[in-house]
Amino acid sequence: MLLAQAAADVLSKIANQNLQARGQLALGVARLEAGDARGAVAPLQQARALFERMQLQVSPDTADTLAALGRAQWQLGDGAAARQSLAAADAFWRAFDPGNQRAERVKLSLFRAVSAPGGALRP
Repeated sequence: MLLAQAAADVLSKIANQNLQARGQLALGVARLEAGDARGAVAPLQQARALFERMQLQVSPDTADTLAALGRAQWQLGDGAAARQSLAAADAFWRAFDPGNQRAERVKLSLFRAVSAPGGALRP
């Protein structure tokens, strides 16, 4: 996890908030994919806050952040927060581009979160 901490330190020094948000999203997803849901939450929350501050409405970046955050929340046992994050991502993709591959992944994750409240959500 030293590499993750080093990445977080570098990201905090980037002045461009868009690049910082994208970096935090990438770091959060990498930690989630490595099995570190707990470590994924902070960078994903930082990415979400940055995207929401910079953008007037939900964007694909925000939706991707919400989807990853929902998966992390689910893996940590917070089903209510996971469903809320995944539902927000799903609502965006249904309105923006329902046939998009990312939309399909979010729809599947939301279905799993709603259908199997005690199970482990997988990407």
